[in-house]
Formats: sequence, C-alpha cells, structure tokens
Amino acid sequence: MRLRQFRFQPTLLAVFMLFLGESARFNASVHQGKQPQPRCPVLKLTCPDTVNVGASLVFALQVSGGDPNVTPTFNWSVSNGSLSSGQGTATVELDTTGLSDGDTVTATVEAGGFDRECRTYASCTSSLVKKPEARKFDEYSALTLKDEEARLDTFAIELQNDPPAQGYIIGYIGATSRPQQKAEARAKGYLVNKRGIDASRLVTVAGGSREQATVELWIVPSSAEPPKATPSADPSKPKPASPAKPKKP
Repeated sequence: MRLRQFRFQPTLLAVFMLFLGESARFNASVHQGKQPQPRCPVLKLTCPDTVNVGASLVFALQVSGGDPNVTPTFNWSVSNGSLSSGQGTATVELDTTGLSDGDTVTATVEAGGFDRECRTYASCTSSLVKKPEARKFDEYSALTLKDEEARLDTFAIELQNDPPAQGYIIGYIGATSRPQQKAEARAKGYLVNKRGIDASRLVTVAGGSREQATVELWIVPSSAEPPKATPSADPSKPKPASPAKPKKP
C-alpha cells in the first residue's frame, strides 16, 4: 500500500506543473494585450444626404477588421438609376441625370469572401434636390432716379432676406444712347452706400447693347450658375457723339 502511494505522487506532481505552465502562458498573453482577431469585418457605407439632380452621386465603403487573409469582393445594387462606374470596387458613382427632385437613391453593397455567419452588407440613402437657379428679380428702363432707387430698395430687402445669395446687376447700354456712367455701377453704389449691402455680395456685368438702356437685377442662390447677359442690339451700330465740353477761357 505504501509502495503504490509513492509511485502515484510523481505523476500527480507532473500534471500539476503542466497546469501551472499553461496558466502562466495564458496570463502572459492577456497582460501583453493579445486578443483573438475578430472573425467578422465592420462595414461603413457613406453617401451625401442630398445631391443636386444631374450631379454625380458617390457611395464609398470602408471595411475594417475581419479575416486578414480574405480579399473581399464587392457587389452593388441601387434602388433608382444605374451605376456609371465602380461596380466590383469599394467606391461607385451614379449618374442622376433623368431623376427628379424628391427622388431617393438607396445603394446596397455586399462584401463577399468572409464567413457566411458575418453581416457583410450595408446600405445608404441619398435624396435628390433641384439644383438652385438664378432668378431675375426685376428689370427696368428709363426711370427717374427716385423710381430707380425704390426698385433697388426692394432688391436690397430681398438680398437681406437671403444672406447666402448674391446679387447680379447686368447693365445694357441703349443702341443710340450717349456715353454716360454705367447703370450697373451706379446701382451697386447705391446698394452699398445707401442700403448697406456688402459689396462682395454684388456682381456687376456690362451686358452689351440693347435697343433701350436696361438694368436687370438677379438673385443668385449659393451654388447656382450666374446669369448670362443677353444683348440684342448690334454693337457696331454708330452712337451719337457726346456733346463737346465748353473750353475754359
């Protein structure tokens, strides 16, 4: 009986020492910050909240984590419109031409190659809005100074109510007008000096010739295309000479 007890003790001691060694290695790995690498990737799909109709719409996917030995594939689908480029890559582009104000586009992408138990798809939705356009606020010809200032006062109020917008003043000289101070410069001077409009918000354009001297006042929202001058008279048509100034005695 004593002999059996003596033979059993070394075996028990060996098992105990093996347990201590494994425990020490486990604790060391924890202290060194080694953690098992996550099996599943994290997908983040980004897109703009809104985009102008006719502009390109870009969806971009970021993949982090997951099995480092996997080279993912990308399969995209969209709810509206069609992709113009990028299918099979992490970034795609959609042409919104043909879509309308108020439409929405949802893009969904699936990243292939990872474990089937992982969530490997993501979606993002953008809304389409009508592109801002410049609008003609007023147009006048041959006004008295008082009447012109009244029209400019109303224009100034409109600009004050829309701080991001710019004001465009297009001046056309009459086909038979005598040379004089440019109407667009005179209008800008009044808006800046009398109405307190920041000069950087006002753009003057020499529009060329029309049959009558004319001034156009435009409101141009941020990101809208500026208006273009539309002269209608032949600039080569001769104009009457300005009256000669009397000579000093």
